[in-house]
Amino acid sequence: MKKLISQIKTPRVNPRLCLLGISVLLVACNRGNANPAVIDTTAAVRNTRWSDKITLTVGDGSFRYQSDSIPNHALNEEYVMPDNLTTCVLHPTPACTHIEPVAQAVRPILIDFTITTKPQKMAKPVTPPFGAVGVMISGSPVYNPYEGDGVTIAMNGNFNLINQQGKPVAFMDACHGHPAPHPRAQYHYHGLPPCVTAQVDQPNGPSRIIGYAFDGFPIYGDRDITGKKIDPTKLDECNGIESPTPEFPNGIYHYVLLNVPTAQSTIRCLYGRLDTPLFVYQWK
Repeated sequence: MKKLISQIKTPRVNPRLCLLGISVLLVACNRGNANPAVIDTTAAVRNTRWSDKITLTVGDGSFRYQSDSIPNHALNEEYVMPDNLTTCVLHPTPACTHIEPVAQAVRPILIDFTITTKPQKMAKPVTPPFGAVGVMISGSPVYNPYEGDGVTIAMNGNFNLINQQGKPVAFMDACHGHPAPHPRAQYHYHGLPPCVTAQVDQPNGPSRIIGYAFDGFPIYGDRDITGKKIDPTKLDECNGIESPTPEFPNGIYHYVLLNVPTAQSTIRCLYGRLDTPLFVYQWK
């Protein structure tokens, strides 16, 4: 079973990571202009169906999420990876990519995040830097919709290379995920991952929690409380909506992941209150 701990500790940051100039991702604060309504997600966090791979530490007002980034579902045997970390990583194409076995393409990348259980919606959103915007129940992070250039939509930029056996190998797999370029090699999602929703949702039923954004608001799939597909036009600029969910029948602001080849495939910004520089990757 997953490790669920009742008391939370502040994660320690390895100072060498900062000195090396890698491994650090900070998100700006957005104090002020808060909506006075604050919801407590502690019970939902405890009852979320986390992967056994995750160590979850629930405390008073926040929870700590620790994982090696490798998901609890099956991965492809091979992945398409960029040849270099310059133009190819920004604009990956068949001309500047190659195929790697999964053991080489996807590596354990330790992540350690502390997330509030009392999210508070702000008047204006914050757009995080490139990379992760939340954590998933599978053990992997979810990223924003874009590749490294901040323009190319990952869900609209998929392509295949043919391996030595004559079989196609996709840049992004059927779970709408893939590994980041080396040296990070962190597996992550850019859209609604059916490999994850299948772990908690029933066919034609409502979406249940599949993760939490870094501002503490939950992440769901693309079905509403009645099991109907959510109309993308009902979502705000961050892919959020306020409506009832199975875990919050009275309603909660939450983010929605979609299976679409547009920037609405995943979270584009965060509407929740961020009091401090928030997240530090610990790549080891």
